[in-house]
Amino acid sequence: MYKLKKEEIRDIGLNFVFSQMKILTPMGRNRIKNLEIFGKDNKEKLLVEFSNISYCLDNIINRKEVYTQFASILSKIKDISGTITNLKKQRTLDIVELYEVKLFSYYVNSLIKAVHTNNISIQNFELESLNDVYALLDPEGMKLPTFMIYDDYCENLSKIRKDKKRLEQEIRNETNSDLIEKTLSKRRDLVYQEEIREQEIRKELTKKLGHFAYIIEKNINLVTYLDLLIAKAKLAKDYKCNCPKITDTYEIHLDNMNNPYFNSILKEKGSSYVPVGLKLQEGATVITGANMGGKSLTLKTLLLNVTLAQLGFFVFADYVSLPVLDYIYMIMDDLQSVNRGLSSFGAEIKALDEAIDLSLSGRGLIVMDELARGTNPQEGKAIVNAVVRFLNDKDTFSVISTHYDSIDLKDVVQYRVRGLKNIDFDKLSVSSISESSSNHELLQQLMDYTLEKCEDEAVPKDALNICKFLGLNQELYSIIKKYYEE
Repeated sequence: MYKLKKEEIRDIGLNFVFSQMKILTPMGRNRIKNLEIFGKDNKEKLLVEFSNISYCLDNIINRKEVYTQFASILSKIKDISGTITNLKKQRTLDIVELYEVKLFSYYVNSLIKAVHTNNISIQNFELESLNDVYALLDPEGMKLPTFMIYDDYCENLSKIRKDKKRLEQEIRNETNSDLIEKTLSKRRDLVYQEEIREQEIRKELTKKLGHFAYIIEKNINLVTYLDLLIAKAKLAKDYKCNCPKITDTYEIHLDNMNNPYFNSILKEKGSSYVPVGLKLQEGATVITGANMGGKSLTLKTLLLNVTLAQLGFFVFADYVSLPVLDYIYMIMDDLQSVNRGLSSFGAEIKALDEAIDLSLSGRGLIVMDELARGTNPQEGKAIVNAVVRFLNDKDTFSVISTHYDSIDLKDVVQYRVRGLKNIDFDKLSVSSISESSSNHELLQQLMDYTLEKCEDEAVPKDALNICKFLGLNQELYSIIKKYYEE
């Protein structure tokens, strides 16, 4: 399974989505950075994941007192993976590590009680009791959130500590310096004996706890899974996300898909993201439209929602149906290969070659934004035409955005950003611009980001109107217009 790169995860808004999740454990926060996409061999696991999210929505998130109870326990659990590694290798645990194991056992047992009390039944989730582990670390049965090497572990240790305490009292009462020094010497011997015995006890406890290492580790993984599962359900409720429909059909269908990352950015500017819909069939789909028409945002929103579905998340769309994919790949701006010495075009061609290899390996999603922008238009058109024709015959989903004219779209699905095609700029009065709005802000308001399926190959030419509306130098505008007319 091919995974998106870190910069791609950032650019499509996936990092923002992760930041909105109410993850409560350090293990959950670590795991979210390394989530793996469900491959086609894990379709059943993906369906179980969606079922579990729905269950958590109904039985934990929507029951406020239950969610509060689980959140309270999870928020107190620490990551003891390092301690368990030491335990499995039988490296003698120190006091802090023993305390961590005791506390983890306590909270796991508390979770088990919460699960049973609230009749929670999550598929493939069953914590194992750690009562025996807790009993080892609480020999006095005090049930306190603390740990020490208790006297109950060894009768000899108890005697050493009593003798040490008696000597300390003698030191406090003694005035003769020679006697004080002799008593201190005896105390130092007892301290050494105490340390030796405590070390022996820690070694014995490590050996006994070693029998439970894999059970504890299993519980760590289950706690992490529960944390992420509840966080996914909470995110779905907060953003009104919907469960994707996993199909065996050769189609990806999204209605009113949204992107909370871009929505948050636009909201700061007093605007909002306009939801769009899209249907993809195996082969090539081409999206045309002028610059500023939102093609890049549409592609990133597509990638975000398809990726989330493959990661086992509910999606930011009214409806999504899709098959389980073998890979997801994108070629967009900010190609990192540029930083390794390649030109922008060279980096793009290198990425294109990787995409072509993937298209021959299975069914996935390949997204290319303004392909071949880094070369001259004549060569760029030739490359885009060739890529469209090549990918249109492959058993994969390919989406290519372009503003080039004369692309061969025979038997290719085409979408167009509606853009400004319904705006009559000659009738648009300057008075329609409020004092608080700039031409640029009004242009954004006028822009229609809706995708419409079309048959003709003509690419809308909004650029001239945009130049005029944004107040480009009049002399330069006249020259541009002359070339347009010619």
